[in-house]
Amino acid sequence: MLGNKVIVSCSPNVYLFTDTDGDGKADKKEILFSGISGVDHDHGVHAFVFGPDGKLYFNFGNESKQLRTRTASRR
Repeated sequence: MLGNKVIVSCSPNVYLFTDTDGDGKADKKEILFSGISGVDHDHGVHAFVFGPDGKLYFNFGNESKQLRTRTASRR
């Protein structure tokens, strides 16, 4: 958990859920990444962690052949 945010991976998407009112339930859902192969597969995207350098690291298996980011208009 990242304060009031949590990252959830569910191939083909990686979501960022935000609790805006502090009730412990997500009020906002955004897609961080999409188009990741390995739907309903243990070789999909998983294991998100922030490194000591502050960057976000994660793993994905051999079924996750590509990674797409949000379009420029949605950033």
